[in-house]
Amino acid sequence: MRRLARLFRQVRLQVSTPDEPAVVEGDHSQLRQVVTNLLENAARYAPAASTLAVSVHTTAGVTELNVVDEGPGVAEGERHNIFEPFRGTRAGGGHGTTSGIGLAICRSIVEAHDGTIDVTRTPGGGATFPAAECDAARSEGPRASQP
Repeated sequence: MRRLARLFRQVRLQVSTPDEPAVVEGDHSQLRQVVTNLLENAARYAPAASTLAVSVHTTAGVTELNVVDEGPGVAEGERHNIFEPFRGTRAGGGHGTTSGIGLAICRSIVEAHDGTIDVTRTPGGGATFPAAECDAARSEGPRASQP
């Protein structure tokens, strides 16, 4: 959490949540890792004094977390590779060093929970990372690994 605190010193965090709690059934520590990785990544590439917007909403039984930054965004040619291990983007430099596996870990965890994760360009600059999970009635947590 200290590394997040250092990164968040330079940005404003705007959080939007529904009136009713959004419940996603699954492994708490893994889901927390997804949120932490997405926030850390967004803060790393966000310009100083910019806003990171985090929203959660549920529609038709699917809960979606969106993390939106005002950084350099992800080039169209890199969108399909950004979730591959060691293939993250270095656009805009970012703050600090990365291993290049954070978004790959996010994808693995989200997919193990029967969810999806993507990256899109944010109008006006930046990137949006939507991560969607089936609700508790449709998901029983991470699937067992197949041999």
